[in-house]
Amino acid sequence: MSVHTPLNFRDLGGLPTADGGRVRPCAVYRSATPVFLDPDEAEAFREVTGIRVRVDLRGRREIAETSERDRLTGGLRIMHLPFGRSTLRPVHPDPGVRLAEHYADMLVVSAATITTAVRQAVDARENPLLVHCTAGKDRTGVVVAVLLAALGVPARDVVEDYARTREHLVAIWNQARLLPEWEKRIASLPEEAHTAEPATMEHFLALVQELHGGVAAWLATQGFGAADLDALRAALVE
Repeated sequence: MSVHTPLNFRDLGGLPTADGGRVRPCAVYRSATPVFLDPDEAEAFREVTGIRVRVDLRGRREIAETSERDRLTGGLRIMHLPFGRSTLRPVHPDPGVRLAEHYADMLVVSAATITTAVRQAVDARENPLLVHCTAGKDRTGVVVAVLLAALGVPARDVVEDYARTREHLVAIWNQARLLPEWEKRIASLPEEAHTAEPATMEHFLALVQELHGGVAAWLATQGFGAADLDALRAALVE
């Protein structure tokens, strides 16, 4: 794609499913925050991708701090789906494991947000969507992992997609430093904020299996049952 895109941007299309299908291209995209696109870049990005829905997982403060420079707004339905604040304080010595435990906690404190975001993808064939937070790593990573697993994408490919974020982390935090509010915030981030290792997503998926019986079973507890899964797969698997 020659048009300027947000950092950490990619189309989930083309990923394989266990039954021999693949995720439909040009339906669901993920990225870091798009607020650094200028007006012309934002318009070109919207036209080329065809996105009609923007699922913004950032919190109110993050949105308020960037509202004046956010240009990816025209012609889109914007859904603000902030995550809840976790009270979990993982103490495992391995930062990747701590991060996976934090992700597992998101399924508890932000269950409704994650399920709502996944539900939007049922309509993504006609209304392509972009899912993002600030870095496009943690909150976006959990939503995308749940979505891909629900579609039947094998764990190894969910892990590989997540780990692609590693290529962008230095650029993401350097870009975030352009915002005055973020300079001190980045310096105070825990070690795991700067990682996106395959083992983290592997451990998260294992925790979902151990604690909830898998992604489909967890979604069912949130009111996203078999009929919803069938509709999701019909829309996004080809």
